[in-house]
Amino acid sequence: MKRRIPNDLCRIYPEKSSDEQYTPVYAVAPIIKYIPGNKIVWCPFDTEHSEYVLALKAAGIRVVHSHILTGEDFFVYEPEEWDLIVSNPPFSIKQKVVERCLALGKPFALLLSNLWLNSSAPVHSVLSVWRCFGLVTGSVTSI
Repeated sequence: MKRRIPNDLCRIYPEKSSDEQYTPVYAVAPIIKYIPGNKIVWCPFDTEHSEYVLALKAAGIRVVHSHILTGEDFFVYEPEEWDLIVSNPPFSIKQKVVERCLALGKPFALLLSNLWLNSSAPVHSVLSVWRCFGLVTGSVTSI
C-alpha cells in the first residue's frame, strides 16, 4: 500500500513533494549486517515509524531518529550522541546531504542511485567519498 504524502511535507517541499518516499524493509535489511552492534545509528530523515528505525531496532541496534516535521532539520540539528548515519535522504537535496555528511566527519550509508555517484555528483563530493573508503589517496587531476 502506498503511503500518502502528508500535507506538511508538501508545504516544506512544494516543488518536490515526491521527496517523501518510504523505504521498504527489504531495502533496509541487507545493510544491517554491516552495522557494528555497539554503535548508535542516526536516521536523520526518519520518524519512529520508518522502516529504517523499526528494522534497526528489531536487530538490536541503538537508533536515534529525527525528521524535519518534528522540527529537526538535518542541516541544523545534530543529536547529542550518535556514531553513524543510515538513511534514505530526500533526493532533491542529495548533494547537500552528502556534503553535510562529509562535513560531520563520521561514517554514513545513504540510499542513493549509483547513477548520481557516477555522473551527476560534483567531483569534489565523489572524491571525498572515495577518500573516506580509502579508494583514492593524494591528489587527483581528473576522473
